Amino acid sequence: MYKILCTDGLGVTIRQNELIELALTYGYKGIEIDMEDMIGRAEKMGHQFATQFVNSASVEIGTFRLPIDFNASDEDFAAESAKLDAACELAKSIGATHCYVRVSPTHPSLPYVENFEKHRTRLAEVAGKLAEIDTKLGLQFTAGQPTGDDMQFIHKPEEIVALVKSVGHPNCGLVLDTWNWQVGGGSLAQLKELNLGEVYEVRLADPPEDYDPANADRTRRLEPGQNSGSLCQDTLNWLIESDFEGPVAITAHIQKSADNPGDILFQRIARVLDQMIAGEHGKVEEETPAAEGEDAGEESPASAAVSTS
Repeated sequence: MYKILCTDGLGVTIRQNELIELALTYGYKGIEIDMEDMIGRAEKMGHQFATQFVNSASVEIGTFRLPIDFNASDEDFAAESAKLDAACELAKSIGATHCYVRVSPTHPSLPYVENFEKHRTRLAEVAGKLAEIDTKLGLQFTAGQPTGDDMQFIHKPEEIVALVKSVGHPNCGLVLDTWNWQVGGGSLAQLKELNLGEVYEVRLADPPEDYDPANADRTRRLEPGQNSGSLCQDTLNWLIESDFEGPVAITAHIQKSADNPGDILFQRIARVLDQMIAGEHGKVEEETPAAEGEDAGEESPASAAVSTS
């Protein structure tokens, strides 16, 4: 396995060049990129301009969110083929080996069975196209009880696993997010029933001990180990024992402040993940010192680029 700086779930936005700087500074092997932003840059200023930062940096593309709406009508989904083509072209150019789709927990009008079949067909088609450029497609679900008048869809671990298996494409797997897995009622025993080859990416965060599964707040994604019932370390131990080779990230919702500038927070989660992989989690100091040669009272260029969202 290898650690990546994954912005999904962190609650911050970061400029691409500063994201690369943070990754290199704190020992991340890969990063998550904003593919929709990269497609926009390529359309406005050309392919070479859009990819110059990542292609010139000694950091891998750990993952990206595929900017395709699988809930769209047939007409709108067909119209998004151009965006898929652009994403594939850019992904191939920058050597991106993983991408993901966040499956919506609801649909405005389709009942579960009909929506499931539509997703199965569309995902198989897209997975096949991504396989041509050696980019894996991971599926992520959103836990919690959906509200409103829309038709309910996938919001539990067993449902997303069923969708992955139903797609049945060797290039379609699971994004294992321990926060969603636990909030959705999933257990470690369920995890161990998975075929490891079906797990493409791993994201580690804990819900608080008093979380409400019916109304889980994504801003309360805690650092691994802050919940006494944490699945994070046990999940990671299982992956290590199983020789998992994919990307792993901590995606706790971080709070940037004057006392905790963004770069120091990224340094901390990198250190926590290193210690978890080494089996030494829990020995992290309460206060993470400023980077060597850096005045703790001043923000570095990287921290100045990080903003909460």
